[in-house]
Amino acid sequence: LEDCARADCRCIVSKCSLNAQYSAVSQQDGQKRETVHVSLIDAEVFVLNNAFLDSYNTKRSNSAASTKASRRPRHLIDPLGMEVHMVRQFEKEVNFSTSLNLDVDGFTGRISVNDVMLLNHILSQQKKKQAEAASAISQDVAAMLVEEVEVGENYRDVDSDDEVESESDEGVVTESAVAASVTLYTVAVRIGLMQLTAINDRKGQAVSVLRFGLQDTDFEANGAASDIQGSGSFAQTVDFYNESLQAWEPVIESMRPVVRLSCRGNSIDVDCKVPMCM
Repeated sequence: LEDCARADCRCIVSKCSLNAQYSAVSQQDGQKRETVHVSLIDAEVFVLNNAFLDSYNTKRSNSAASTKASRRPRHLIDPLGMEVHMVRQFEKEVNFSTSLNLDVDGFTGRISVNDVMLLNHILSQQKKKQAEAASAISQDVAAMLVEEVEVGENYRDVDSDDEVESESDEGVVTESAVAASVTLYTVAVRIGLMQLTAINDRKGQAVSVLRFGLQDTDFEANGAASDIQGSGSFAQTVDFYNESLQAWEPVIESMRPVVRLSCRGNSIDVDCKVPMCM
């Protein structure tokens, strides 16, 4: 909410349906297979100019009366669907294989000057409320700090016990690190369409300015945690709206870059090759 004290309070709303499934199958030889599937259905983000009067129902209606009675929301992100599928395989409690697949049917978004100003106003109001709350409980925080100092004094005599616990913790971390090093990871990402349109809506205007698009995004990577190799490609477009012709014209002609990713230890290398750019 922008400001709930105002009668015409604006707000940004997000809605979605979520379906999650989990299954685990264990065998007598110590092998185990876990499967997680998550479906995000009709995920959307929109703006209501009046949080108390406008309708949250984003489905279009043929009834003129219902459309007039409740102003329609202004979408920032159109309804989209997403599927996430993960499979983990174990042998004697050791995870030796993990695969993750992400599939998005399409992403279409719009951003305008008023939307940016609204988001900035909401965030500034939130920071103001947090500052007021922190100021109101400053005395309680000071009392808690004094109590922590007293507790610390009581624990000065158990340093040797802490050292024993830290040594055991180091052993556990080492074992987990060894287990992670034998896990093979496979990641696949596929996105049909991603499109973002910038709109100038100052002083009652509604003029499209720029449109950024990514299509047929396909990326795959595999390897161990210390050495992952991946590659992918996508079709990219950037267009501007010619108001005189009332048509979109390219700023950058459609191109298909190829991206290669290499992660070894703490180093990450990204190589991008563009066959042609106009």
